[in-house]
Amino acid sequence: MGRLELTPAESYLLLDIESKDGKTLMKYSLINLLYKNVLSSEVREETEGTVFKKVVKKTYLSRGDRFDDTELKAHEKIFCSVMEDDNEIELTEFIKKIFDQYNYDDYYELMMKMQSQSGLLNIIEERVFFNIFSKKRKELTERGEDANSKIKDILSTGKKNLPDWVLNEPARAKAYMAACGANLILLDGHDMGMLQSYESKLKDIEKQKHDDSGFIFWGDGGNRISDDMNLQDAGSMDSISNDFNSVSAFDSFDGLDAGFDGASGGDGGGGCSGCGGCGGG
Repeated sequence: MGRLELTPAESYLLLDIESKDGKTLMKYSLINLLYKNVLSSEVREETEGTVFKKVVKKTYLSRGDRFDDTELKAHEKIFCSVMEDDNEIELTEFIKKIFDQYNYDDYYELMMKMQSQSGLLNIIEERVFFNIFSKKRKELTERGEDANSKIKDILSTGKKNLPDWVLNEPARAKAYMAACGANLILLDGHDMGMLQSYESKLKDIEKQKHDDSGFIFWGDGGNRISDDMNLQDAGSMDSISNDFNSVSAFDSFDGLDAGFDGASGGDGGGGCSGCGGCGGG
């Protein structure tokens, strides 16, 4: 049976290689690390201000139980490198440290290069305007087209059937969710709260064996999960709080990209040298 072994960020990129949406790629990478318990998050209410006080919610990140033993890909190791010197860090400060290495454009270029090296897309440099300037053209390879088609089929199947399966074929629903892993966040019409609700309802259900379910294994394989896996082994949507769902802290950095034009990145090595505690990969 075929295996995709793609992270949510990789899957999102392959669905539209022309969309230079580095912010969403970062969001999905961080959510996947929370799902796999490589990182852990906690939302706290804190009081700010002296005269005019207000209660605000802040998200704190820390190392998860699988921080040291999970194989990560280059675009994930960047996030772990930030945690090398911190046991706990507030989300906004965490993202500032990410931006010391990669801005959104850098991160997009890093992921494009990774998919090119994986044989999923070609980056072709063309000369334009009387051969004076160069322009990069991107296209999916045959393998990339196949992966793109499988991703769309899996998402279409889930959008059409998952709510009904949860009610009437819970073992099949659990097998589908286990096969998808954190890629479930790409499923249209299903927010984090809904996915967490499904997971809770299926907690005590014995799922179908993966080989019998007919589902392609889509999870990224970072935990060396076998095909006959258990949803709890794969990770949990409950690791991602509803407050974290939008990862709104990223939005406050939209205007900072220009200030980081000179930041290192895009060569695959900018943020990975300090990731010794993040497993192999």
